[in-house]
Amino acid sequence: MKKIFVLFSLLVLSSSCSLPYYQFNNKYNAVSIDLNSGSWLLNTVDIPYSISNQLEQSFINEFSNILEGRFSYYPNTSCVMIPRNISMNPTKSQLKEIKQLSGFDFFINVKGGVLREDLGVISGSKLANAKENNSSYVELEIYDLNKEIIIYSQKVTGTTTRTKDNHDVHFSKTSNDLLKKCSEKLLTDLRSKMILK
Repeated sequence: MKKIFVLFSLLVLSSSCSLPYYQFNNKYNAVSIDLNSGSWLLNTVDIPYSISNQLEQSFINEFSNILEGRFSYYPNTSCVMIPRNISMNPTKSQLKEIKQLSGFDFFINVKGGVLREDLGVISGSKLANAKENNSSYVELEIYDLNKEIIIYSQKVTGTTTRTKDNHDVHFSKTSNDLLKKCSEKLLTDLRSKMILK
């Protein structure tokens, strides 16, 4: 037991951690969003496959709980036929087409991805001189299909960086961990701006 403690102590003393930081980018400065009326359609959540089921379910659960019977997830609705890949920030003509094809009042688009993945959970060598980092993002936009305008937009980017250091062992969050935390922060921001009766 004493040997394990000594080894653990040496590992901790010769290691360092990268703490992640998160940046919010709100293109449309939405102060509040009224969720009290209308029917809502969540587009296919576009997240890397390795974590897609978990994050997709968190978005479905969040909107299902808030919107109750006025919410549908596009892949689970057989009667709605809209274009398969709708990019972020669609044009007015695309929004008009979604409204005509779906009949919904509001459209939710979620996209996330890995920007960079240089580090593992544990990195085992000293860094020469370049910066290494893991970086991921999740972006959510909500559109009013009746007015053909965006009513909410938020992008959260999470990054953990390792700079030149003298440590043999380095701990950091993976890109998937950053994706999870970005999603949590995004949903927290949305909750803070919701208007519910």
